[in-house]
Amino acid sequence: MLRRPTGKCAHFTPLRPGISGMFPVELYGAIIEQVTQKSDLCSLARTSSTFQLLAEPFIYHSLSSKSYPKFLKAAKSTISCPRRHRLVKDINLTLPTPTPTHAFRHSSVARLVERLLMVVSQLKSLGLRGFHVPRWILKRCNHPILEYLDIGIMQHASVSVTARNQKDTLQHIQRHTSIVKLMLYVGTSLPIPWDGSHLPHLETLYYAGYARDPHVFLKDRHLKIVFMELFDSLDSRMVNETLSSLSSMGSTLQVLDLSNSYLGPRSGYTGQVMQRFVEALPLLRYLALPSNESDPYDEEDLTHILQKSSRNLIIFRLESDCLVPDVPGLIFKLFAARESLRWIMLTAVLDVESMPYGVYSKENPSIAVDESELWNTWWDLGISGWMM
Repeated sequence: MLRRPTGKCAHFTPLRPGISGMFPVELYGAIIEQVTQKSDLCSLARTSSTFQLLAEPFIYHSLSSKSYPKFLKAAKSTISCPRRHRLVKDINLTLPTPTPTHAFRHSSVARLVERLLMVVSQLKSLGLRGFHVPRWILKRCNHPILEYLDIGIMQHASVSVTARNQKDTLQHIQRHTSIVKLMLYVGTSLPIPWDGSHLPHLETLYYAGYARDPHVFLKDRHLKIVFMELFDSLDSRMVNETLSSLSSMGSTLQVLDLSNSYLGPRSGYTGQVMQRFVEALPLLRYLALPSNESDPYDEEDLTHILQKSSRNLIIFRLESDCLVPDVPGLIFKLFAARESLRWIMLTAVLDVESMPYGVYSKENPSIAVDESELWNTWWDLGISGWMM
């Protein structure tokens, strides 16, 4: 579906002097509102100057690389026309495979991205994935209203990431003080020089990676939404410091998802640790537990976690691969353990048909429904599609 700017016909650009349509501008706008595909909107824009002016805010609002050739074409079209520089609010670029930094820098794609970031003036969302983002690209990204940044510091056979590279990249990220949502992939175990005080407006953090000290991204923060992917390379000190940093956000944290974390024997993590942890988060409305292969949760662990969790909790998520045999009975007991709970999500790491994964509602806990039933609830919690 086409990603549109907010608002209806009221936002449409006034027609240029000398160009007038046969009908009121609101009617042209109503026609454009019915078009859901960007390709159809481009075709409509070619029919007249009036439609072109009114359709361009929709066409150039988001430049995405779902179709790589189309992204390059749209980028060139944007750069060549100053009128379009203010229309671009979202840039999302994903390279098909990890690319060596030196090779990428001298490629035509890199030069195009560099020019694009220099000319757009109203950018609010930037995603650069699939490679270690060179710091020289971030230097070009100097946008005072940038709110969402999705970026990677990836280690790959063809990508050499030094401590200086990583330090420079993180420092450039922290220059964007207007960021509200940060999605960060750290594919190295290098030290992290990070000072969260440089991002005073940050409310949402999605972190994934192999950093030795992931808690530095949480230190002295007051976040509302946290998604973290922690891996079994973490020892008990790192896990304890991460959980301690999260528990200090009791006055703000409403969404916590650790479901893609895999904590091994070295982590020291148990169900009892989670029981003590959730007591410090009274505002929590969504909780997803990490996978604990060395000490799987039992029915007693899960029940006690819910009993000690927030009275505002409405969604509880856990892996179904390590559940007790009587899953229907467990679902009923979990709903009974926390009165506010409305949804229980069971997700499976292994794609096995016998695994009872799905979404269960309090109104009908015996039947699993599709995850799309939760979309309105995700929206109410401020959880965007990029997180799920």
